[in-house]
Amino acid sequence: MSETPKDVPKSAGVGFTIVDIQKVKLPSVYIMLPPELINEVGGIVVAWGMFEQSFIDMLGAMIAENGSVYKAPWKFYSFDQRRLMFKAEAEKCFAQNPAILARLLEIMDYSQPLQIKRNTLVHGKLTLRVGGPEGPAIIAKGEHKKREVVETLTKDEINDLYYEIIHAAGLMAQFAMGGIIPFSPPLSSPDILRLRAVLSKSPTPPTKTSMISHPRQSSPP
Repeated sequence: MSETPKDVPKSAGVGFTIVDIQKVKLPSVYIMLPPELINEVGGIVVAWGMFEQSFIDMLGAMIAENGSVYKAPWKFYSFDQRRLMFKAEAEKCFAQNPAILARLLEIMDYSQPLQIKRNTLVHGKLTLRVGGPEGPAIIAKGEHKKREVVETLTKDEINDLYYEIIHAAGLMAQFAMGGIIPFSPPLSSPDILRLRAVLSKSPTPPTKTSMISHPRQSSPP
């Protein structure tokens, strides 16, 4: 049996999450958001995790190929630090493969604003805005490089962010999986061979990722 806690406020036109009193352990926090917004944010958490795993797989392979050594375990660096590291390793690793290098750098540039928006939404302070022509929205306040970041996102905008992130994850996974999913536009055979040679040096096998492939899929705008 499930019911809404008595102390959960009700706002006109907005239904909050229902808590199962048979499962809840006290004390527990209450996520004061409509369930559809919680579901959308959850999708973003999973999608970014898929991007980051392919990112780590690719970065680890390039570090192994280049023979680079870092003072601390690089996996524990911030994403901003690893993104810069990724660019530097890619420029060294694929100096003779400009098509691969250009696309990897594009993915890094494409993913940066998505990561900032995702972090603000997932780790920031959230407020629910009720009303408005587009329905309820989440106001997320966070910080990036000591600067305040504020994002106001409706359900549709959160859903758009989800699709942007799974696209970034797909682009990254294409490389981390060695081009098993065809690139569009195609990479040359020498480029594919070089990519797979680099991946063969990876200390861990690449993560297999389910992909949606379409012949008209393009690189980031």
